[in-house]
Order: sequence, then structure tokens, then C-alpha cells
Amino acid sequence: MRQYKHNTGTIINGYNSNKEHSFYEETTKRQMFLIIEQMSELLKDGGEDWVDRAKRELNVLKVNGVK
Repeated sequence: MRQYKHNTGTIINGYNSNKEHSFYEETTKRQMFLIIEQMSELLKDGGEDWVDRAKRELNVLKVNGVK
């Protein structure tokens, strides 16, 4: 599991940095969904739609043990 040490000395698990943690905390589910849609649309291959690409990326995360 990834972690970083907050400037208060607390160890925060599940995030690489305070920047990443803050982004996650300040972003709504709807905003995150739209970001995923936009990124997947940019990265899709051939006949894929953005949902297929997002599912492919989700499988990669699962294989690598990212929850």
C-alpha cells in the first residue's frame, strides 16, 4: 500500500502525496466520473468506446492489487 507522511507527522495510507490526497478529497464523484470519461475518450483504441477503455484500465488496476 502506498503512503506518505503528512506535515503533521501522521502517516496517510493509500495516497502518494498530500497533493494527490487533497485532489481526491476535493473532487466529487460526478467530477471524477467526467475526468475518467474524458481521459478514456482520449486513450481509446480503434472500435472501443470510452467505457471499454475505462474497464480495461480498471482490470489493470485490479491485477496490480489497487483497490
